[in-house]
Amino acid sequence: MWSKQQTLAERPAVSPSQGSAAPVVPFNSASNSYLGGTSARSSARLGASIKIKGQLTGAEALQIDGKVDGPISLQGHELTVGPTAHLNSEIHASELVVSGEVVGNVHVRGLRGYNSSTKLQAN
Repeated sequence: MWSKQQTLAERPAVSPSQGSAAPVVPFNSASNSYLGGTSARSSARLGASIKIKGQLTGAEALQIDGKVDGPISLQGHELTVGPTAHLNSEIHASELVVSGEVVGNVHVRGLRGYNSSTKLQAN
């Protein structure tokens, strides 16, 4: 039969604090990797079903596969326009990689990825 003294005498082989539980990270914390503190992703992405009307700003690289109608400012970062993207925008970025459609003023240091499916009407 079980007794309280028996329970106190028996110790678990591994205490719960010694287990390899993953750390709890709050939703509002920055998305850093656990080793080295660098960003866990290379760029942000707006999917093909996303439509934005308004100003888009950021401090990281961005890939757009959807539709944007409004200015885009990624000063010092790369903007990738995917093959399904349609942008009616004034663009400020360090690099522009275009596979989709861009209409508007473009202020970039470099332009890459221009191919036969690209539609670029820019000043």
